[in-house]
Amino acid sequence: MSGDTSNITTACITLASGVISAFIANILNARRSNAEKLWELRRAAYGTILAELKQVELVIDRADEYIQEDLHRYYDSEVSIRHNQKISHRMALAQASYQDNYLILSDQFIILFENLLRSFEGVEYLLPPEIHDAISKAIRTTRPKLAQQGRNEMPIQRNLCSWLCCKKKQE
Repeated sequence: MSGDTSNITTACITLASGVISAFIANILNARRSNAEKLWELRRAAYGTILAELKQVELVIDRADEYIQEDLHRYYDSEVSIRHNQKISHRMALAQASYQDNYLILSDQFIILFENLLRSFEGVEYLLPPEIHDAISKAIRTTRPKLAQQGRNEMPIQRNLCSWLCCKKKQE
């Protein structure tokens, strides 16, 4: 009878550990799956915002070339007006994506983007060269920070880093 009891106990422990293992694996897979889904949504939002800011920066680069040639002629030309329209359009697209995706963006990304928007407050009261300088500085300072923030949130990069760290420790 003692042998039967130990067999039943062993079977119950084996069954319980199997059920608990399956339950824990299910929880971990669901958590990872949700994190991956969130990253895919963020990746698309970050990509759109960063692409629009990059287009703004390219327009600013072109404007800088004109300004270096002749500052006054640039601000009196149609080119300056077209550049301002392109910058306004691209910033509007970046802001629209930001607003549409606000709930999924990380807190740090939101802080950086809102700081960018705050840096534009009051520029309409400046002279055109000062407006250009303020916008240029804000975009060129913040866009790389936003890109780095997005990279820091990449789950693949974190997994790769932890894999490489473990690999180095084993060697």
